[in-house]
Parts: sequence; C-alpha cells; structure tokens
Amino acid sequence: MVYFTSCALAIFPVGNRDRNRYYGRWPSDIELTGRFIVMKKIVVMLVALSLAVAGLAFADKTKLDLKVGDSIYACNCGDSCACKTMSNNESDCTCGKKMVKATVAKVDGDKVMLKAEGWDKERAFPTKGKYACACGGGCKCDTISQNPGKCSCGNDMKKVQ
Repeated sequence: MVYFTSCALAIFPVGNRDRNRYYGRWPSDIELTGRFIVMKKIVVMLVALSLAVAGLAFADKTKLDLKVGDSIYACNCGDSCACKTMSNNESDCTCGKKMVKATVAKVDGDKVMLKAEGWDKERAFPTKGKYACACGGGCKCDTISQNPGKCSCGNDMKKVQ
C-alpha cells in the first residue's frame, strides 16, 4: 500500500525505492545486489570464454601437421635418444645436442620418417609430443618433445594433458 504525505506530493509516493527514483539518491542495497549479481555473471562468462580460447590455442601446438617434403629441425642423436625433439627453429634439443635440418620423407599416422644430411637411414619421429612449447599463439617455433626441457625460444616446455 502506498501512502501520500500531502496533496502537493500526491504524484510522488513515499516509499524509499520510489523516493530514490524521483530525488536521484543512491539505489538501495537490494537494487545494488541485483546489479552486482548480473555483473558477476557477465565477468564469469567472459573469463570462461577467454580460458576456452587460450586452451584451444595451446592445444594446436601439441601436434605437428607435417607433409612430405616439409623441412623441420630434429634431434640429431639417433634412434637411441628418447627425446625426439622437433621444431621449426634451429636450436638445441632437450637432450642438449644441436638439432639438424631434416626433410619429411614419409607420413604414417602420428609418426613421420625424417631424412637429413649425415644420416645413413630415415628416422621415425612422433608428431605428437608429451611436452610442447608454452609461449602462446604468437610463437611460431612449434617445438615438441618426448622429454621436458627448453623449447627453441628458450622458454620451458609444458607437459601436454
């Protein structure tokens, strides 16, 4: 029920909520709480969306998409080495040896056969790494490895989930 104070103020109801509308006072706690809940939902949705986009950006770097004839830098240690590091940039692999520029000779599912100068035969490398460059979308090194270590950018590689 709305009460009026006088005939002159008959058009202005007396309740706090209505008084705030007519006289420009601060909104009540109930009004602020409602707005806060809406803003909180918007912020939570934006954070969730940005995390999803970041997750997709990192997911692309865990597997190299190579075709026959592509050039890539690969670990030069031989078949006995377990690191199987590959990168678009020349650097040291995770086992500490210098990588060599190799060419993709054959693609077979999640493995590629690479050949390089100085190798007597082709060597098999997995195209999906247990560790990958964690630099983000702006980095183009695409370093993957089966062992932890530093990528060709010089940053630590992250374990792939």
